[in-house]
Amino acid sequence: MAIDKVDPKKIGRVIALEEAFSNTFITEHYAKPMAQMLETMTGGRLREVGQERIALMDAAGIDFQVLSHQSPGVQTFDLQTAQSLATKSNDWIAENVSKYPKRFGAFAALPTQDGELAAKELELRVTRDRFLGGLINGHTNGKFLDDKSFWPIFETAQKLDVPIYLHPANAPEPILQTYYKDMPALAGPWGWAVDTATQTLRMMAAGVFDEYPKLKFIIGHMGELIPFHLLRISNALELMRKGMGEKSGLRMKKTVADYMHENVYITTSG
Repeated sequence: MAIDKVDPKKIGRVIALEEAFSNTFITEHYAKPMAQMLETMTGGRLREVGQERIALMDAAGIDFQVLSHQSPGVQTFDLQTAQSLATKSNDWIAENVSKYPKRFGAFAALPTQDGELAAKELELRVTRDRFLGGLINGHTNGKFLDDKSFWPIFETAQKLDVPIYLHPANAPEPILQTYYKDMPALAGPWGWAVDTATQTLRMMAAGVFDEYPKLKFIIGHMGELIPFHLLRISNALELMRKGMGEKSGLRMKKTVADYMHENVYITTSG
């Protein structure tokens, strides 16, 4: 059945996770081409969190939205800027969500440039403002999430029993220049999925989910390609881990299939 023919009333409560909002005090810090592109694509509609958005939700059969700041968020800034803007953005969305608690929740923007500070921001927002978790937009200035500097975030998320959502973003510049230099449009619909999937697999390979076995990790868009190659990836990495030992770089104790079953949650949106 086509998705536009599905009656939400027959499938239960509909909760949308990857629902963006936008603040001009963050987007004004983006590079001008990026800011202009985002404004053109959205027409400024993402700045509204209230009755207009709720009316659109009702028309689409959406009962509840978990809101997060539009990509690339604060991940591309220096630490001081990221920390200031994450605080300001989280304050803003907390105030707006509190007006409509039955329709909106929020994922916290996290200044991942400093894992300890990001963990503290996550804990503050979950315990004080009732945020539902945190969202990270891709890499942080070229650094992937398997780096141990990020692990305090995962430790805190496990302790609080809230998820971390990895939202797509453009790949690091060397990758953009290698794969997409003469075809920049491919860096989006294809590159986003590849980068997000790669980060997720690196977290598995680095032992993040062995260290934090109760960690809930969300990726969107039907699993960012991983489910479609799950058998091949899982079996091949297991063979390489056993055959190459330490030279494989793999520090995982389980298979990719295990982590996908136990730790990773995927959304069904394409």
